[in-house]
Amino acid sequence: MQQINETGKHPKVGVLEPLALPTCKSCANYSMTVSLLVKGKTHYTGDSFKIRDAAFQSSDHSLVQISGDVLKVVETDSAGRIRGGYPPASGVQFVVFLAPWSGLWRVSEIKVEQAGSQS
Repeated sequence: MQQINETGKHPKVGVLEPLALPTCKSCANYSMTVSLLVKGKTHYTGDSFKIRDAAFQSSDHSLVQISGDVLKVVETDSAGRIRGGYPPASGVQFVVFLAPWSGLWRVSEIKVEQAGSQS
């Protein structure tokens, strides 16, 4: 999550991609967002996510449950003009599925759950 926060504030293509497998649609979507930030020469003024708790949910550490908040995000250009953003959401649950790859862990899927819903 820290890498997601950093690439929003300091967009750079190619930072997140090695951390995810092609099966992770959420990862691909955020990588596309970073590409759009770079193309538009914009950035987020602060963190996008705040983690409140994280715990492994499987003995092989391939499943991580993360509780946190989506923070209010403001997208600005280099002159400080507001170009977009999105509202906050609290009590968000992220279920992160990890897969071993060349001795490292990569994200294979992320599911987001909030207030009893799943997406």
